[in-house]
Amino acid sequence: MDLNQPSRLQSYAQLKLLMSLDASLDAEFRDDISDRVEAATLNPLQNDAQVELKLARAQYGIQKSALWPTVALDGSGTRQRTSTESGDADDIVSTIYRAGLAI
Repeated sequence: MDLNQPSRLQSYAQLKLLMSLDASLDAEFRDDISDRVEAATLNPLQNDAQVELKLARAQYGIQKSALWPTVALDGSGTRQRTSTESGDADDIVSTIYRAGLAI
């Protein structure tokens, strides 16, 4: 294992940055991964194959999540009663529904 491998150090730095910017991650999950990345950064020799695999999967999952689009959905409805000029009980009721989807 090359301890000074530039790609390893760059990957750790990228993972830390992505985790700090992604507010959608569960706080407990983010803290756990941060602790593991910090430990791996300090002493890579302590990492066994399972730890390396977990770190790689965590990094891949965070990077892969950026590929999914953000979806927003909005809806509203209004109802309005308008009296007729004759004043009888035949009021006009108009109903408007609106829905919006943003990707």
